[in-house]
Amino acid sequence: MPDLLWVVAALGLAALAIQLALVGCTLYFVALRRRTSVLGLWSGDAKLPSVALLKPLKGLEENLEVNLRSFFEQDYRGRLELIFASTDPYDPAVFVARRVAREYAECRVKFVRANESLTTNPKVAGLSAALAATHADYVLQSDANVWAPPGFVGAAVADALRLNAALVSAPILAVGERSLGAALENAQLCSGILPAVSGAFLVLDHPCVVGKAVLIDRGVLNELGGFSSVRRYLCEDHMLGLRFRRAGYRVAIGLQPVFNVNIRLGVGAFFARHARWLKMRAVIHRPAFLLELATSPVTTLVVALGMVPWTLSALPLALGFWALRLGLDWSLTGVLRQKRLPYWSLPALMLKDVLLFVAWWGALFSRRVVWRGNEVRFGRHSRIQSCQPLRPVVATLGVVAPTWSPFKRRSARRPVTADVITVVETGEGAAVARTASKPVA
Repeated sequence: MPDLLWVVAALGLAALAIQLALVGCTLYFVALRRRTSVLGLWSGDAKLPSVALLKPLKGLEENLEVNLRSFFEQDYRGRLELIFASTDPYDPAVFVARRVAREYAECRVKFVRANESLTTNPKVAGLSAALAATHADYVLQSDANVWAPPGFVGAAVADALRLNAALVSAPILAVGERSLGAALENAQLCSGILPAVSGAFLVLDHPCVVGKAVLIDRGVLNELGGFSSVRRYLCEDHMLGLRFRRAGYRVAIGLQPVFNVNIRLGVGAFFARHARWLKMRAVIHRPAFLLELATSPVTTLVVALGMVPWTLSALPLALGFWALRLGLDWSLTGVLRQKRLPYWSLPALMLKDVLLFVAWWGALFSRRVVWRGNEVRFGRHSRIQSCQPLRPVVATLGVVAPTWSPFKRRSARRPVTADVITVVETGEGAAVARTASKPVA
């Protein structure tokens, strides 16, 4: 074998070795979860800490109604309340949340109007408004495209108490694919993002917080300035984890996963989302960003194609490593979800690697993203430099979309009242205006 062919072999083996190490970290947490029980923490008459579920809403996410129901149906025995926040009272997601709230009369529900002018990050505006409306011991922020199993809140609180952690970031699995883009997205979240996050926590002891579902000690959060302390950052979840760690508080990854539901996601939407995430990783952790290129199977293939005149000898070697990587990603996704991806997605995963390779080069130079209806430009550590709203898109509630849920839908319940709260500006923070409870429309 010519000496240059060893370059291809070394790249391929290094990429496989790193991916296998990350897979090992992920499976370690899976095994730990199976051996850990929360029953001992909930025995007796011990008073459980109160929890407020914070739900910032923006637009009609896939599977929105089923996702929201999963948080209404938590079996947590402590005090639990749900707080929905939106900067636009006419956002279609608010109407969906109100409709769902009517069916759960026993649940404590609040609807919060956030002031977007308080922050350059629209999501932080909603979270800050919701935080100001609660006095719970813990707050659990979660995105609207997340579905949670009934015991998720209890497991997250158990992790916080067991680990003495002030912030617990839930691992993310992805389910529900019925399109090519959704299959690529779900495979990347399960075989790419989750192993990387697990490895960051377990090997590097780095607080790699992903804001899909995060349990936070409210007292510590307020001590560190609340969500407003990260209002100028696009990657506010990661920066919040760093603030907690630098202040001396423990940040941990939980054992109970939540499920990011992607059903009819397009390939373009998949590319746009991960191009945005890559751009943020480029300014948050440059070594990890560079490592992503080095371990990509497409990089190995490009090197092989450039090895003239030994291209024909190097190409099968690079393709062999890529095939092994595809099999590993496909298998890990099936093991973690306990449901395999469709067989047709196995060769399609090559498209995922190619798109991520292209997105990486775009992230190397660009610091502009479109997010939550805004064009955002950012700099080092994802600090937002400008945030300009795009032209609004009118959404229709009458469209019937496919949904995903492992459970049957519960029957309708009697109407429920909800506190409608408006947040007003007080300096750099926010205050809650006193209002009476009103029936949910």
